[in-house]
Amino acid sequence: MDKDFDASLDAWLDATANRYVVQETLKESPYETTQVVYRHGRMEGELIGPFVRKRFVGDPHRGQAYDQLWRAQAMGKRFDHLPMVYECERSGDVVDVIMEYLHGKTLYEVAQQEGAGLDLSARMVPQLCDAVSQMHESFDQPLIHRDIKPSNVMVCNGRVVLIDLGIARTYTSGASHDTTHYGTPGYAPPEQFGYKQTSTCSDVYALGMTIAFCLMGQDPTLELREREFDDPRIPPALREVLVRATQFDPAHRHQSARELRLDFERAFEQATDEGRRVRVPSTETSSIAVPQTVPLPQPITEELDARTGSEPSQASLLHRVLNSRALDILGRIWNIALVSFSTLMLVFVGLSAALPTEQNAKYPPWFSFTAYVNVIAIPLIMVTYLLLDKRRLRKRPPFCRFTWPKELVACVAICAISIIVFFIVCGVATGFKPFDW
Repeated sequence: MDKDFDASLDAWLDATANRYVVQETLKESPYETTQVVYRHGRMEGELIGPFVRKRFVGDPHRGQAYDQLWRAQAMGKRFDHLPMVYECERSGDVVDVIMEYLHGKTLYEVAQQEGAGLDLSARMVPQLCDAVSQMHESFDQPLIHRDIKPSNVMVCNGRVVLIDLGIARTYTSGASHDTTHYGTPGYAPPEQFGYKQTSTCSDVYALGMTIAFCLMGQDPTLELREREFDDPRIPPALREVLVRATQFDPAHRHQSARELRLDFERAFEQATDEGRRVRVPSTETSSIAVPQTVPLPQPITEELDARTGSEPSQASLLHRVLNSRALDILGRIWNIALVSFSTLMLVFVGLSAALPTEQNAKYPPWFSFTAYVNVIAIPLIMVTYLLLDKRRLRKRPPFCRFTWPKELVACVAICAISIIVFFIVCGVATGFKPFDW
């Protein structure tokens, strides 16, 4: 028995070790490898993916954040601005992580292609602050990213996702400093290189430098911070925010990403209301300042309405209603009632088709079964699916690409194919005319 078990275990380990096919290596170092991989399917030659695989070797502190994120997501937590982790396995000093492949561009690439300035900042900064807040507030102890920078921010159809959590660590209460020192010069705070332990304020510092990048389109320097972000591309109101976010002493910074976001929104509103002129990088040699009038994104408008006491717009009210907790509960009740009703209908019609009566006794059993499945069951299931409240379901990666028109077309096509199959099956049956039914 023990030998059989050992053989089975060895076979399983061999299978799991080779269950992925590497398509591309994105990054490789002695401690970390990032690859684009596909997984072998059940059918021979079938590949499922793509996925991103990260492998950490030799450093017990790397990859811890992915393990915590994976466990939280397995328990049902959803993070709009963090990647979905599908697997996280540790074997000795090796950690393997499988996560979703994000189709998009980095914040650095977006800034280079679309140009930096107030518009880019308005779209990116609030979501980026929310992403950091999720890391800081969703676990028993805050997860500190420690490497926030434009190349570690993905923009996917307007959604900001914070990636590369390899050196993220859990905040340890009472510790004097980090056991290992990592970070990107220009974005990492002083304490990250041994001054003291990194905390939520360390990510605030990196967020401040990233905001500066969004406004200028180039990496901020220590010299820029020392002269208090005095740059024509940064409005004076926003300079005050950046100066506070990047103070040398963490106690003098914003104490959370949420606080930084609110301060940014206040300064952003002031900068746009006063008609600040911001120079946007372009291919032209002219450096004439161009006035920008940038509308505030919907989430910013809502929180500003709440703080100022102003009457919210109709769009704000609609956004709040559609995302309210009460509507979410009603959606769940609707789903339960709809599925229960459809199930009862399927059972009732199924029993009617199966039980012998004068009406169906003259038909072959296969006809009653085929009619039940193809003409009644499948269309009823499709209609039920279309009527379900799928707002929460769409937050999961497999459903993010589906929209109502696509679902409607797919369901109608499935119903049509099902009914056509029914008539074909009946038509090829010898001596039976389905149109007499």
